[in-house]
Amino acid sequence: MSIGFLKDLTSTQKRSLIIALVLAFVAKKVPILSIAFNAYNTAVHEVGHAFTAWIFGYIAIPSFDYINGGGVTRLFSRPLLLCLIAFVFVAINLILINQQTKANSKRWVWIGLIVYSILFFSHLHRLLITYMGIGGEILISFVIAWYALFNLKDKIKIRYLLYLFLSMSIVQNVTNFIYSLLFDAETKTNYIEGKQQILENSALTNDLVKLTESTGFSINFFSWSLLFLTVLVIYKILRVNQLPKLSNHFFKGYFLSLVTAAKEIKDQSIKRINRR
Repeated sequence: MSIGFLKDLTSTQKRSLIIALVLAFVAKKVPILSIAFNAYNTAVHEVGHAFTAWIFGYIAIPSFDYINGGGVTRLFSRPLLLCLIAFVFVAINLILINQQTKANSKRWVWIGLIVYSILFFSHLHRLLITYMGIGGEILISFVIAWYALFNLKDKIKIRYLLYLFLSMSIVQNVTNFIYSLLFDAETKTNYIEGKQQILENSALTNDLVKLTESTGFSINFFSWSLLFLTVLVIYKILRVNQLPKLSNHFFKGYFLSLVTAAKEIKDQSIKRINRR
């Protein structure tokens, strides 16, 4: 008998998912493992900030405070060359996504570029960079689970089961955090107060507090949006076999496609310059 929301997964994938969830739950209850995975989640969180910052042209370097917990991603300069590279990178990826989905229409590419441009040239991209700490955790956990589950279709392999375990530990951590932020007054109060940074002797303002101060929307608003994103990711994980196969060959093909597309853009640009 197949459970409705698991019907798209193979029996091996179901077993792997259950094992990964149980291991993530147990790891959270073991103090030394809990500390290690809090550090891991912090690293993923800061990578989310940093990656988003880089695709908007910032030089961004994450740093971590493992004494007090947490971290911070510092944004430095925003050089013109890096901004141009970011634009080209986003444009190429939009083209590749359009080809992958077989939309056969440049309309969606242009819509994507327009949305990206609005974010790029306004203060909105700074809000997105802040949001993509927790948001990045959720999306990164999805990519890891996507990759792991495709390699766990027919046989349980320790390597990919470990990846799935790492993904589920992020999902579990984010879900617990958002739930506590929404329904536990003490957690919410502590979060608003922030954490003291020893190195700078100042309080660290947490992401959702920054977003609240910048937009006027409540912390609950952003918490619910992150919870919705988490539910969407879980839904996609359970429907992972309907997505394109994510394997080592996929990543190699992706990087080759990036290089090929970049060369084509370069050649077309040179031809246009020569015509003039």
